[in-house]
Amino acid sequence: MIEQKDIDLIDQFLNNKLNGEALVSFINRVKSDTKFAEELEIMKNISVGIRNYGRQELKNKLKSIAKKERKQKSKQIIYWSIAASFLLLIGLSGYFYFINTKPVEQKFAFNNIIPPFKNADIKYKEYQIEACKGAVLSYHTGTIITVPKNAFIDKKGKVVQGNVSVKYRELNTPEELFIAGIPMSYDSSGHALSLQTAGLCELLVYKDDSLINIAPDNEIKIDISSKAGKDYNLLIFDTVSKKWLKKNNDTNVVKLDEYAENTSTQNMFVPRKANHSRPRFKLVYRDPSKFPEFEEYKNYSFEISEKEEKYNTLDANRNWKSVSINKDNITGEYLVTFINPDKRITYRTNAVFEDKDYLVALNIYNNKLKEQQEKSMAGKDPVKLKNANRIKDMQKELLKNEKDDFVAANIYRTILVSKAGLWCYSKIIDKPIGASHNIDFKDNNGTTINLKYIAVLNHSKNTIFRYTPEEFNTIRFDTTSGNVLVAITSDDSFAYLKNEYFAKLPKTGDCTITLKVAAKKPETSEEIISLIS
Repeated sequence: MIEQKDIDLIDQFLNNKLNGEALVSFINRVKSDTKFAEELEIMKNISVGIRNYGRQELKNKLKSIAKKERKQKSKQIIYWSIAASFLLLIGLSGYFYFINTKPVEQKFAFNNIIPPFKNADIKYKEYQIEACKGAVLSYHTGTIITVPKNAFIDKKGKVVQGNVSVKYRELNTPEELFIAGIPMSYDSSGHALSLQTAGLCELLVYKDDSLINIAPDNEIKIDISSKAGKDYNLLIFDTVSKKWLKKNNDTNVVKLDEYAENTSTQNMFVPRKANHSRPRFKLVYRDPSKFPEFEEYKNYSFEISEKEEKYNTLDANRNWKSVSINKDNITGEYLVTFINPDKRITYRTNAVFEDKDYLVALNIYNNKLKEQQEKSMAGKDPVKLKNANRIKDMQKELLKNEKDDFVAANIYRTILVSKAGLWCYSKIIDKPIGASHNIDFKDNNGTTINLKYIAVLNHSKNTIFRYTPEEFNTIRFDTTSGNVLVAITSDDSFAYLKNEYFAKLPKTGDCTITLKVAAKKPETSEEIISLIS
C-alpha cells in the first residue's frame, strides 16, 4: 500500500522537480526499497499515458476521484481507484501505453542513461581511498585522477571521514556508448544535434553504499586520455533536465610530445665530478672545433668507465696518429678510439672535472640548458607547459610504482570535476548527411522484424545516432564512415549489421536490411563487442 506522500514524491521525480539532496535521497531509496521501486515503475508507465492524453485534464479527473475515495478512508482503495482511472482514461484516448505500437518509452531512453542490457553494462573500476588523505589514481587508458584531501561532503555538508569508494569508467568507443546507454544527443534551442566525443567518463563516489557529493571549491582533477583535434567542448550530463550542459571551451588540451625535451638538450654534454679512484687521461688535439660539445669547457679529462675491464695504462703515454670520440646516447658515456697504423683500441669513458673546475663547468652547463629550453619552448603556452610538466611528473611516478594496468598516453584534456556523474569533451555536430533511405528490416529468414529502435555506431565521428521507428524513413548515413548498425527488437533481443555489410548498402532509395539476431540476450559487454566487431 503506497501513501499519498510517496505518490506526490514520485510525481515530483517524474516531472524533474527533485534536485540536490532530495534527488540523491530519492535515488538511494529506489535502490534499497523494492516496493517503492515497483511503484515508481508503475507510475512511470502511467505518466507516459498522461502525457499522451492531456495531463491537466487527467489530473482534474483524478482529483475528483481521489476526493470521493477519501470519504471511504481507505488509502489502498484510493490508490487502486486512481490507477484504474488512469488505465481507463488512457484506453479511451486511444493511447493505452501497453498496446501502443509506437515505442514512446524509447524517446525517454534517448535522453536518459539506460543500458539496453543491464547485465551487460560497461563495468566500473573501483578504488578504495581514505577521504581525508586523498589519492592519485590511474586508469588503464592512461587517465590520471587526482583526488584532493577532504574532497567529499555528506547530505548535511559535513566533510566525509574514513574510507570511500570511487567508481570510475570511460566510454571511448561507439560500442561502449551504446552498451552503457549513454545519450549522445544535444539540444540547441530545440534543434536536435549530436555529440562527437574525444573522451567521455563517469565518476561516482560512495560512502557506505550511499552516493556522496564533492565539496565545493575542492574539485577532483581528471587528466583524461583523449583524442587529437580542436573545437571540443567540456560538457556535463544533467540528470534532472536529462540534457548535456556546456561548461567551457577546449582550452585544457595538451600533447605531451609538443612539450618534450628538445633533442639538442637531450644530447648536451653533462659535466661529471671526477672519481679519484678511477684512472683517467687528457687529450690534446689541434682542432677543438671537431668536438663542439667540449668547446666551451676547460680542464676536463676522460675517466675510464667502471664498465671498462681491459684498460692498459701504457696506452695513455703513447703518441697516436688520430683519435675519435663518439657519444653513447643511451648511457651518456664517450667511446674514445685511439688509432695508429699498427694498433687501434677503444675505451669507454666519462668526461669529468676536478672539484673547482666541476663547479665552473656546471655553471656553463646550466646556462646552456636554460638557453636551449627557452628556444625549444618559444611560443608555447606557459599554462599548458606547466600542465604538461605536471602530467609527465605523475606519469613517471605511476610508472615507477609499477602500476601494471597503466600505460602513459600522449594527449590529455583536464576536467575539474565539481559534481559526480558523466563528463565529456565533445564536438557538437549535426546528424549524418549521407544517403536517405526507406528501410525494411528483416531477419535471416526474410521475416520483417519489429524494432524498438536502431543505433548507427559511427566510428569516424566516434558517436552513435539513434532512431525510433517513426524516424526510420529519415535515416541518413555515409556507408564509408565505418558504421555498424545495432538494434533492439520488440522482444528486447539484440540485432546487428556489421560494417562490411553496412558498406554494401545502396546509396539512396528504398532498401531491405537483413539483420543478424543474436541467439540469446547478451550477458556481458565483451559478448556484444565480439558479435559486432
